Amino acid sequence: MMQMPFAIGGSGSTYIYGHVDAQFKEGMSRQEAQNFVKKSIAHAMARDGSSGGIIRLVTIDANGTEREYIPGDELPYGP
Repeated sequence: MMQMPFAIGGSGSTYIYGHVDAQFKEGMSRQEAQNFVKKSIAHAMARDGSSGGIIRLVTIDANGTEREYIPGDELPYGP
């Protein structure tokens, strides 16, 4: 077992390990982390037929929670 600074799971997770290994960095800003998560989920969904067509993202910090809904026609695909 290897200790990693992140965890990923779900039916589409096997498709994005390379992306996560290449793009994850410690100390990301809130916006960088949110963009990283959205892009990672979008790429997993593109390859996985069992994934839904939208992203529901919840960011949790000391100030509470922030909820974001990203519809399928606004998913962040691409480099």
